[in-house]
Amino acid sequence: MGIVPPTDQTPIESEENKIPKWDRKHDGDPVYRKWWIDEGRHIRRRMLEEKAEKRRQKVKERRRNRKK
Repeated sequence: MGIVPPTDQTPIESEENKIPKWDRKHDGDPVYRKWWIDEGRHIRRRMLEEKAEKRRQKVKERRRNRKK
């Protein structure tokens, strides 16, 4: 019962930086929306493309090794 509820609801910058911006929920924050439109979605798309390419390479390697 000794927990005091926070009175200031502003986010702590150091804590906010630990969470990748694209993992935050869309809360209508104009700064976040601008970042997402300008940078975030491009970073996320690139990251997903790299993951997909790695997956394709693994599958290709497995097929090559299976045939031998």
